[in-house]
Amino acid sequence: MQMDINKLLEEHYSKAELDQIFTPPKPKIQSLVGLIEKAKKVHEND
Repeated sequence: MQMDINKLLEEHYSKAELDQIFTPPKPKIQSLVGLIEKAKKVHEND
């Protein structure tokens, strides 16, 4: 038995969800820098 994976995904997920699922993750350093910058902004506003 063969399944059409593309059809299955299209039936169960929106285009936006599929784009998010198949977008490669950011490198860890980029994620860490983003989190640090976000924390700095929150701290400045306190």
